[in-house]
Amino acid sequence: MGGFYISEITASGRNVRTSAIRFRQGVNIVYGPSNTGKSMIVKIIDYLFGGDGCPANQGKAGYSDFQMKLRDDCGHEVSIARSVECDDDGNEKAASKVVVSSNSDVMPSGNYSVKSGGKKSDRIDFKNLLLRLIGIEDEVKIISSQAGKSAALSWRVFFHQFCLKEDHIFSERTIIDNPGYSSITLNLNTLAYLAYEGGLEELQVEDKKIVLAKSEAVRSYIAQRREPLSMRIKEIRSQLDALPAEPIDEKALARELADVSEKLSSAKREAESIFTGIVQAQSRISQLGSLEERYGQLKSQYESDMNRLDFILDGDKRLEDNAERCPFCNGEIPAEECASYEEACKAEKVKVAAQLRDLDSVLGETHSDFEAELSRLAELEGQRDDLMAQIEDVLKPDYDNLSEILEAYKTASSLQAEIEILESLNEEYGQDIYLEMQREVDAPKYDAKKLFRDDVFDDLSDRVSSAVERCGYPDFRFAGLNRTTFDVTVNGKDKKSEGKGYRGFLNSIFAFVLMKYLDECGKHAPRMLILDSPILSLKESKQEGVAEGMKSSMLSYMLDQCGNCQVIIVENEIPDDVDFSAANLIEFTKNGSIGRYGFLLDRLIL
Repeated sequence: MGGFYISEITASGRNVRTSAIRFRQGVNIVYGPSNTGKSMIVKIIDYLFGGDGCPANQGKAGYSDFQMKLRDDCGHEVSIARSVECDDDGNEKAASKVVVSSNSDVMPSGNYSVKSGGKKSDRIDFKNLLLRLIGIEDEVKIISSQAGKSAALSWRVFFHQFCLKEDHIFSERTIIDNPGYSSITLNLNTLAYLAYEGGLEELQVEDKKIVLAKSEAVRSYIAQRREPLSMRIKEIRSQLDALPAEPIDEKALARELADVSEKLSSAKREAESIFTGIVQAQSRISQLGSLEERYGQLKSQYESDMNRLDFILDGDKRLEDNAERCPFCNGEIPAEECASYEEACKAEKVKVAAQLRDLDSVLGETHSDFEAELSRLAELEGQRDDLMAQIEDVLKPDYDNLSEILEAYKTASSLQAEIEILESLNEEYGQDIYLEMQREVDAPKYDAKKLFRDDVFDDLSDRVSSAVERCGYPDFRFAGLNRTTFDVTVNGKDKKSEGKGYRGFLNSIFAFVLMKYLDECGKHAPRMLILDSPILSLKESKQEGVAEGMKSSMLSYMLDQCGNCQVIIVENEIPDDVDFSAANLIEFTKNGSIGRYGFLLDRLIL
């Protein structure tokens, strides 16, 4: 409660002794037999926090005035007093006003109306004034219905989540539900506001004429979107008519195309090899032709030399003045050698003749090689022509034909897939138009469960799971919150399917986790929890030992985790195996000679 906790509860009346009971921060446990006034304490707390139910029968018990004191760590104290009144017929009824005495600015002293719409002299509504205890000073509007309408946030909208009375603690419904309210929307959005100040977005409820006009605009827009789809579908159908309609074996065709492609590649490689041979043959022919030509020139030179030598030898007989010069090279011949030049010419002639014979042999071989290369070139060119004819006339046409067939099939398949998508989309547009025409024109529905923040829900669910496990739920595997019911599930089983005792156990844990979550992570934290008999019916005939363990584990868990929050538990009995040293234990004995009999010190009929 923003640092405030309940420090004392008092009941008084005419001709009876004032009865008081004191509490402190942390865990407070009031226990004892039935009919000792334990539940009355819970009813008084609820009544002083603005509840409508009278906490005691004045005519029977004699108590008509009730008071609650709140304190914080700074020494501020707020006293809230409220009486039980009688109507003109003598019937008891809840007082319409409370009296606040305070030394805190949070709740100024004064008289306040419990009912909404009080007089201006009553200052502000008491239920709204209580919101100041958790830091809410301004009026807050919360969405209260699926139609998007709003209601003012008040203390009473959420107090049931932190004050579980005996008739509520075993409820099959989630503790978020308020027994006094039918709308889960208001309850969830109030929790959303406490947690993260959510639930405030107000939906505007549109006039039906406006909704109809929007619907017509939507239908018109959808119709415009359908028009280009229809045109494209018509265009695709026209293209499909020009493509093969019969199905083909795409894999077999692909294999055949791959085979033709390999043959074509092989033929091209062979053609390249033949082209290389042709180039080499042409080069060799050119070389041999040049060589044969040079050999022919050299033969002519040798033949000229032979003719010259014959001419010299023949001319020697006629020209005597040439005895001093060589008739072959015209060089000077020494006198001693002039006599032998004839022999020299004859020797040279023999030599030239030998060279000429060798040259004829080489020239013959060269010519043979030349003729052979010409023949090889002709053969290669023939092979080339045949291979190119096969490539151009057979392989390439086959390849192009198969490629065209496969491409046409792929194009047809692609167009068919496209038209199926377009027709499906066109059908969806048609369905959208139909749904828009059939759509109800009521106000939009506000789903508080879906809009509740995922991270907060998941965190709460994880905390509930951890708490249920630590509190000793038997055969525990997993637990959490169900998004649909906003309630606890354990091992896949909804809480409403559990027995009465287990429902009270799970509701108490959920309420405790909710209090701690708001204290640690929320925007506005009540920091208090009142539980009326959470473990009374937990003991079951066949699982007594399990039930006892669950009681002890839950109380130990709350003692360990309570921190600066305040928990007030009223119960018939408490386990013996729990360390209650940190708790404020208040025992009622129902025995006038031992301890305190019960809450009321004097009672006419309790």
